[in-house]
Amino acid sequence: MRILYVTPLWGGFKDLIYGGKSQATGMPAFIGPLRRLVELGNEIDCVVAARKPECGQPLHIGVPWLSEAALRIVPWSHKGLLSSSASLIRLWRTVTDCLKNKKYDFVYGHGSVGAVGCMCANRRGIRTGGRAYGTMYANSLLEKSRLNMAIRHPLEYGLYAGRKHFLLATNDGTRGDVVYNSIVKKPHYKFHFLRNGVEFPEPDRERGGSVGGRPYLLFPARIAPWKQQHLGVEILHRLQQMGHTQVQLRIAGGISSEDYFEKVRGLARDYGLEQNVIYVGSLTQKDLLTSSRNALAVLSLYRISNLGNVVIEALTAGSTVLALNDHSLDELITDGENGILVDGPDEAARRIEELMLQPELTESIRRKARDRAKETFLSWEDRIEIEIGMIYDAVSDGLMSDQKVA
Repeated sequence: MRILYVTPLWGGFKDLIYGGKSQATGMPAFIGPLRRLVELGNEIDCVVAARKPECGQPLHIGVPWLSEAALRIVPWSHKGLLSSSASLIRLWRTVTDCLKNKKYDFVYGHGSVGAVGCMCANRRGIRTGGRAYGTMYANSLLEKSRLNMAIRHPLEYGLYAGRKHFLLATNDGTRGDVVYNSIVKKPHYKFHFLRNGVEFPEPDRERGGSVGGRPYLLFPARIAPWKQQHLGVEILHRLQQMGHTQVQLRIAGGISSEDYFEKVRGLARDYGLEQNVIYVGSLTQKDLLTSSRNALAVLSLYRISNLGNVVIEALTAGSTVLALNDHSLDELITDGENGILVDGPDEAARRIEELMLQPELTESIRRKARDRAKETFLSWEDRIEIEIGMIYDAVSDGLMSDQKVA
């Protein structure tokens, strides 16, 4: 098949097409299906909405499986009405030009910009599907109205409301199913609501909660305000006050907000923790797995939802997860049994001290975390096959419809 992706420039994708890396440091839910489609012999092209500075840089593709893909980069900005309108027009024209110049069997719209891909495909009678990851609009829809979201966030609204064969949304605790049910009153496409998959590593018996002899907490997430890395610094400060001066906080992930990153560093300086708060950058999957296993605890303190790849992968690896008790993990973590759920930094510091004083508790939590994860999650291989099956079904339905018309 010939498939056209219309997508934002996700962090993991940026690693592969601009950074020349052989492995992505994020977004396996995007990279995995894309790679598998290529491996199955499909021809994939991509229209990528990229913000500065990437949109002006030359491509540096680091993986051979992307070497044959036609990549068209569209400058994208949503700051101000004039800039966002110009971006939308550029994206529409680029997608339309692609569909004019090549016959595609399927258009796959990812994220909010994917709504444009779906609309362009519908105008030409091409089968299309949508891919929603997390959402920030469930509360807004419940508290306000569909009209309010349509006006304030038209592309996000269009991704759910527009015509397509299917929409696949990630069940990550941000309640994409609530958004769907609030917007789509009369179902006119197939809605799939799935958790991400996960790799199941071999058990690792050499775990000590330290690196270089010093115990540490690991906070693996993109540096952004809603990820709330500053709460990790607050927890470390409480532990220092309790006498645990050797504990480090290791922050891992790409920097999405330089301003927020500087605030986190400033908070560490204010507490005199510059030497204990360490930024390790983006880690490979292998290094992240090792770091997670050796940490006292893997922190997930997000403001919106904590049911993301970080928690899934850490639990599967048999790590001790400490997360905010926002109810997004209620079906996955039983507090004190296979993970730790807390209401804030004070409780987090107290619970971490318990782990340090009771190594048998730590081992019990890790073992039960891995066991529960194996019962709950699909492997990435199985999860990817489900998604690819949706695409193949969409194209097959289209072919059968054409035959009936003929």
